[in-house]
Amino acid sequence: MQIDGPPAAVAESTGLPKRGGTAEAHVEEVINSVLPPRIWEQRDGTSWIQYTSKAPASRADVTTLQGTLDQRLLHRQARESGICPVREELYRQTLDEVIRQVALEGPERGLLLHRVRNEALMTLDAYRALFEASVVFGVRKQLQAEEGVPAMEEEAERLREQTTALEAQVLAQRNRLAVLERRHRERHELDERSRKQELDFLAHQHKHLDAFLRGMPGGGR
Repeated sequence: MQIDGPPAAVAESTGLPKRGGTAEAHVEEVINSVLPPRIWEQRDGTSWIQYTSKAPASRADVTTLQGTLDQRLLHRQARESGICPVREELYRQTLDEVIRQVALEGPERGLLLHRVRNEALMTLDAYRALFEASVVFGVRKQLQAEEGVPAMEEEAERLREQTTALEAQVLAQRNRLAVLERRHRERHELDERSRKQELDFLAHQHKHLDAFLRGMPGGGR
């Protein structure tokens, strides 16, 4: 995910760096809400803050995002299936960058995608907790009887498959969001055309009615 230049010292009066300009205040507020700035303190007591970049993504940034992700997955030897902290971290960073790019284009869409991400992460956390609980349970059963190992392995494999399916659901939710946005845009355009046609019709009727009244005896009075 892109960052907004070098870190800045935290302003003593507000606890945040003093930033100017109000034209992009809403976008900046959304970006800082969904991707909070990173704050840390050095040994000398100086606090620093680093904001997420507000620079719009170029066409090259968008087209190379997938390639960059593939290279990092290969470089860090991420597993292609099953539970893999490295793959999860890289996917999360990539999704954060997607949210940043979307939020810069449309803050409301960025908030919606951020909500989808949070819901997916909550689901993943729930399944991770379930997986960890099942592992603990399996180990305890293994200590009690070695014959319980096959059942535990089957359960672990089932949970790994469920985790992979959930990762696919994250991508499906992104696609669903794009479909909903397109439908909303098309519905809005249709409503606008219908409203314009209705106004044009009423104006046409008014014009002819006015001409009719003026043509009647005494209508010009």
